[in-house]
Amino acid sequence: MLVLLAATGCLSSCKDDISGFDLEKDPLKGKIGGEEWQYAAGSANVNSSSYYLEGLIVGESTQDPCAIRVSSKLHLSIKIPGRKGSYNLPFPANEGYVIFNLPNGTKKFTASGGFIEVVAVGSQQLIGYMSADFDDDNTVQGSFLLEFCN
Repeated sequence: MLVLLAATGCLSSCKDDISGFDLEKDPLKGKIGGEEWQYAAGSANVNSSSYYLEGLIVGESTQDPCAIRVSSKLHLSIKIPGRKGSYNLPFPANEGYVIFNLPNGTKKFTASGGFIEVVAVGSQQLIGYMSADFDDDNTVQGSFLLEFCN
């Protein structure tokens, strides 16, 4: 609920600029492969024909999230709608996904429960809230921001 209120407030004052959103209040965090993990950056490529975004949510800090194309560390791979709405996990007919990735691609687990709420979409960013899980060792919850890459 806090995420929705913060995003609504930001959108009403910032219009298309959603960069002022404060992720520190409830950042995406949890466990991947049984290890504690927390969101640091996210990026996505826009598929204009399907309106889905495919990208990475990583735990390592970076000035340019779009520079990280592949990660050998704990991370999430995502394919989510690029429009506001609430979406249950898993997606029907494999239209989208949230995948928990262990280091160096050793194992991958696709979220089998939870939801994604796309709160706001700007021209270069998306704000969302996610609660996704596969098991007790692969579960995350909180807000995130995706930078759109060209």
